[in-house]
Amino acid sequence: MLRTAVAAIAAVTACLVLLTPEAAPAAEGNGAAGRVLFIRQCGLCHSSRPGEVLTAPSLAGVVGRKAGSVKGFGYSPALRAWGRRWDAPLLDAYIANPGKAVPGTNMSFAGQPDPARRADLIAYLASLR
Repeated sequence: MLRTAVAAIAAVTACLVLLTPEAAPAAEGNGAAGRVLFIRQCGLCHSSRPGEVLTAPSLAGVVGRKAGSVKGFGYSPALRAWGRRWDAPLLDAYIANPGKAVPGTNMSFAGQPDPARRADLIAYLASLR
């Protein structure tokens, strides 16, 4: 159960392509507020430090990264096969509802329904290199 929750959070916050101007959610979000959300909602399973795998993969460098690609973490077959790179719109959809965005994911996080909070979290994730 905990591993499933971690996998879900990892995938969300798990990671994206360098933000471009059209990636509005992250550009409009508040990274400082996103850091607080990360600590409260993601930090039990995900690290913000590069290469540090907890019960979920590190989210450092998630923007631009291929989903399901952090070495040393056992992703669901669905996420590994998804084959997309994380960007702001994909992160927004995944954070809103991981199971809908990637059916078959192991991520047990129910999702963040508030678009402003998602934008804040994405802004923080984009700052993690």
